[in-house]
Amino acid sequence: MRVLMVNRRDAESVPGGDSVQMRETAAGLEVLGVEVVTAAVGELPSLHGFDILHVFNWDQLEPVLSSLNGCAADRPPVVLSPIFWHHSGHWFSAAVSARTTWKVIRTSLGSSRSFRLYENWQQAKFRWQAHGRRLRRRLFSAAQVLPNSRLEIEHLQSVLRMKRIPPSRITVVPNGVRRELFQPRPAPDPSFLEEYGMRGFVLQVARIQAAKNQLGLITALFDLPIPIVFVGQPSPYEPEYVRRCRELAGERGNVYFVAPRPPEELAGIYAAAGVHVLPSWRETPGLASLEAAAAGCRVVSTDVGSAREYFGDLAWYCDPRDPASIRRAVTQALAAAPSEELRRRVLDLFTWDRAARITLEAYHRALEEARSDRGQTPPALQPAG
Repeated sequence: MRVLMVNRRDAESVPGGDSVQMRETAAGLEVLGVEVVTAAVGELPSLHGFDILHVFNWDQLEPVLSSLNGCAADRPPVVLSPIFWHHSGHWFSAAVSARTTWKVIRTSLGSSRSFRLYENWQQAKFRWQAHGRRLRRRLFSAAQVLPNSRLEIEHLQSVLRMKRIPPSRITVVPNGVRRELFQPRPAPDPSFLEEYGMRGFVLQVARIQAAKNQLGLITALFDLPIPIVFVGQPSPYEPEYVRRCRELAGERGNVYFVAPRPPEELAGIYAAAGVHVLPSWRETPGLASLEAAAAGCRVVSTDVGSAREYFGDLAWYCDPRDPASIRRAVTQALAAAPSEELRRRVLDLFTWDRAARITLEAYHRALEEARSDRGQTPPALQPAG
C-alpha cells in the first residue's frame, strides 16, 4: 500500500500536535509495510500510484479537494483526521475588553451565561459562514473520518448540525506515545537537573500561544512558590501574547521558558516534574498530557475537549476560564500520589504503534468501499498487524 499524507504548509516550521500525529502515524505504518509520502497543502505530487490520500486537519480538507477537482474520478480514497474542536473561550475575554456590547451583556447576564451565549454565537457563525459550510459538504467526500475520540466526532457533528456520518465511515484512532521512550519508566533527565537544579515543578510542554492558556496558569499560581517550567516554541503568529506571558512571568518570578527539547529528553523532564498542566481552551486530548502520564507524572488537563475519554478519573481537570479552578486542580494533583494505573492505561491503550494498526484497518475499509463503488468484488479484509 502507498499513502500520501498531507498537512498544513507550516506543519514543520511551526510544529504542533498535528505534526506529531502525522509523523508518528507514518512511522508506525512504515513498520507495518506501508509506503508513506508526506506533503504540504499546495505542494501535492501527482496522485498516480497512491492508494490512499490522508489529510490531517479539518481546515486542510477544502484546499486539498479543491486542488483535485479536475481529477476527482481518478483520485484515491480520501481519509481525514479532523483534529477538530471548536473553541472560542480565549476570544471571549478579548471581546468583553474591546466591545461595549459584550461588556454590557456580561454585566447583565453574568460571566457563565454570557460566555455560553458568546460560544453559541461563534459556533453559529462558523456553521453558516463559508468555512463551516464547506467543511459540512466536504466531510462526505471522505471515505473514512478518523477522529481521535468519540467525543470529537460527536462535537464536530453537533457544531455543524450536520447529517450524521455513517458509523461505518468513522474509525476512532486514539493519539499515542512512543512506548520505547517510557518503558521502562524514564528517570529524570540529568542534563535538565544539572542546568536547572530542581524537581517537583509545574510543567507545561506546549507552544506558547493563547490557546494553551499559559497566562491563565501563571495567574492561577501567581502567589505560590512552586517553579513553573514552560517547554515549547513561542508562536510566531502571537508575539503580543508571548510578550504578555514573559511580562507576567517576570512579575511572578520563578518561571522558566525552555526551548523545545527532543522526545528523548522530554521523557526525562516529565519524570522530573511534579505535575504537567494543560489548562488549554481545548485539547484532543493533548499529546503532552499522554506523554506526561506515560512518564509517571501527575496530569492536570482542561475540561474542554476529549481528555476525560482518555484519562477518566485518573487525572485532574480544570476550567480554563477560572484561575481558581486551575489552582485547585494543580494543588490537589500535587497533594496526591502519582498514578501507576494511569501510566499503565496509557502504555496499554494509547501508543503510536496501536494507532498505526487501527489507521491501517481504516485504510482497508476505505479501499473496500472504493472497490464496491466501482462494482469490483472486494477481497476479504485482513486484520492489520
